[in-house]
Amino acid sequence: MSKKEIRFWYDGPRVGWPLKVYVHVRRGKDRVTDEEIRHFEKHSPDGFNWGYRGQGPADLARCILIDYFVRMENRTTAQAVERAEDCYLAFRDEVIAKVPMWDDFLLQGEAVYEWIGARAASRTEGAEPCGNIIGGHG
Repeated sequence: MSKKEIRFWYDGPRVGWPLKVYVHVRRGKDRVTDEEIRHFEKHSPDGFNWGYRGQGPADLARCILIDYFVRMENRTTAQAVERAEDCYLAFRDEVIAKVPMWDDFLLQGEAVYEWIGARAASRTEGAEPCGNIIGGHG
């Protein structure tokens, strides 16, 4: 997988409740499809949130990683859920919690790719491991 193959982004308006986050996928030159990110509830019965280190941001981090692993690694949902378990709290703390709380949510697919790559590289430097999050599955 290369960075130039990533043709999607995540966003969500800070309106209504529960907050919703969508993935937008560029398909061809002029066509974009939109899908709501599925909430695989683990911490927050109230759904997603961002801008702090809480339950809603934890679920958002986990669900974005699940979506990413399904989309970019062609994993089943069950495989993606298992893969996300080791690193979603670090993703929450390092990415989701840093999005300004009162702003709309926006995260490029490239940012997820870069975070995963940096996380994999830092394992050799003593960072908390995130499982085998780079590469194929078998």
